Amino acid sequence: MKIIIINKTKSRIGDQRIKRGTAKVFRGLRAMGLTKNGDYRLHLVFLDKKESQKVNSVFRGQSRPTNVLSFNYGDFGEILLTPYIISKEAKDEGVSFVRRTMELIAHAALHLCGLDHETAAEAKKAERVEKELFGRVDIANF
Repeated sequence: MKIIIINKTKSRIGDQRIKRGTAKVFRGLRAMGLTKNGDYRLHLVFLDKKESQKVNSVFRGQSRPTNVLSFNYGDFGEILLTPYIISKEAKDEGVSFVRRTMELIAHAALHLCGLDHETAAEAKKAERVEKELFGRVDIANF
């Protein structure tokens, strides 16, 4: 797996910790049988609020920035993250920026694996799988 971090913001994001954590998340997904082995390329793209709002408006019809979006292109995935929002959420939750970022990357990775939460049944399954993944990768210690 190749993980590429693209930071389009002025924020410092802890590239190496996030890259190592992301690799750990995908190893956990493989162990759970949710991803296939092979050459998967993942871009983690950090956006400012303005760009996040544009992308969210185009793809989700919501004219506001969002913390995370994911896009699956087959053997290539893209996770878009907004540090400004993530920082606020981390502060509100009393966790580090890196931990909150890893929670969102894990959540987005589940979307890349085909899990969704549009219906109550999907949400229940996704929550169960996410909880198991968080435990496998020890998300609390990021």
